[in-house]
Amino acid sequence: MLLTFLAVVTSVLLLSTFDPDGQVSRDHANYLRLAQQLLDGRGYRAPVYDATGQAGHADVLFATWPVGYPTAVYLASAVSGLGVFWASKALNLVAIGLSLLALRRRFDDAHHVASVFLFASLITLASYSSSDLLFALLFLHFTLTLHDALTDTKPARCLVLALLAVSLFLLRYVGAVSLGIMGLAALLLLVQKSRRRDAFRLLTATAASAVFSVAYLLNNVRETGHLTGIERIAAPESPAALAAMFSLAVLVEAVPFALYSSPRNAVLGAAMTVIVVTLVAVAYRRRHTRTLDSRSAGLAGVLIATAGVYATAILVLRSITHFDNIGFRFFTPATVLVFTALCVTFRDRAEGRPRAVVVWTVSAVLVLSFVLTTPRGVLRHWHTPQYADTVAAVRARFDDLPDGSIVVFGPVHLNYLFPHLHNRRPYTLPYAAQKESWSDFIDRLALDCNTPLVINAPVRPLDTARVDASVIAWAERAQAVPGGLLRITPPGCQRS
Repeated sequence: MLLTFLAVVTSVLLLSTFDPDGQVSRDHANYLRLAQQLLDGRGYRAPVYDATGQAGHADVLFATWPVGYPTAVYLASAVSGLGVFWASKALNLVAIGLSLLALRRRFDDAHHVASVFLFASLITLASYSSSDLLFALLFLHFTLTLHDALTDTKPARCLVLALLAVSLFLLRYVGAVSLGIMGLAALLLLVQKSRRRDAFRLLTATAASAVFSVAYLLNNVRETGHLTGIERIAAPESPAALAAMFSLAVLVEAVPFALYSSPRNAVLGAAMTVIVVTLVAVAYRRRHTRTLDSRSAGLAGVLIATAGVYATAILVLRSITHFDNIGFRFFTPATVLVFTALCVTFRDRAEGRPRAVVVWTVSAVLVLSFVLTTPRGVLRHWHTPQYADTVAAVRARFDDLPDGSIVVFGPVHLNYLFPHLHNRRPYTLPYAAQKESWSDFIDRLALDCNTPLVINAPVRPLDTARVDASVIAWAERAQAVPGGLLRITPPGCQRS
């Protein structure tokens, strides 16, 4: 387990250092911005995505995502003294370390379960500045606690379960699925006459968590007019496109190294692994297997069922509304649960030579996953600027802009390095129902003549299929300016 932890620590430090963006996306930068604002004492109001339905550029309640992860980063930064970027990485590593200790206390062979952290998807999420890793870890501990509660529904256990459910909701809105899972578990107990007292305790914990979640969403509506801060559009993809997206995400999760491998090699690797494990299991099944312990069977069943409910919720929600392209990170929580269930089952049933062959086969796959993720990731960025270079360039480029300036097409790092600036961009497909023209964008900003407005030339060409032609024309004007930073005067204002 120590080697696994050291491998993850090494991966996070190297990937965060050598990747030019430090493994930070636009969404992640908004998390870090709010964390920085909390450090600065400016509270939970922030300019997020321009999609609040409100005109102007005033800050609004941070509601596009829950506030749990930015608050955790803020606390990590305040305690450690690190900046919000490195505090987010340290937070992930501390969470992994605590999870490994918890698994060690629970399982005699916890190193088997811990090896899930060598999946390419888990290593990648650990290097992100996002809520995804914490969500996956808490979802595992929520499921393990739920299994314990089904066995013995102590009041303290129900309280922990309620706190975990609320924490999942505060990390990602889809964490509300934990309330449904708790409710289903309570109904399962309710049909057993001898467990109705236990069912009442679990229903009470579910109701308390639900009251908090509903109150949180109602406050979002009061502040922004929407349950989750912005207007969500319907899923634009066809059923076939959604099915292909889901299938690819599942493949990436099912094969530990698939995230950084070609689809062909991922499929071949998956097939070879399945064939080896299956042949060994069949050849030695009668002489080297045991009956699965009832408690282990119960735990495996709860893990698989919870993973199934979560994955189904993701599929249904994404089929109805668009919140992002479905990638590996959405299914990682289910992967952790399924892998844990397989480890529990394997521990009780396999012995002798089949056990050794399976262990060595899986170990080889996980080592390959680590190599393809970390060393290959570092080599891929060996000749590119490092994260520190990117930060230095952003600071030099925007340091002289006055407070309150609006930067169009600003780099993602502007959000947390300069939280006093407003990083804005027009609506684009597929995150909005239609492309927004430049004139509509300016009207929506409701600028006054004292607000500096600059256009930062985009690093990459804008996609004509997603961005309005008038917006692309202004971006090209900025690219033609020496330095790529075009300062413009809002309509109706005189140049000074």
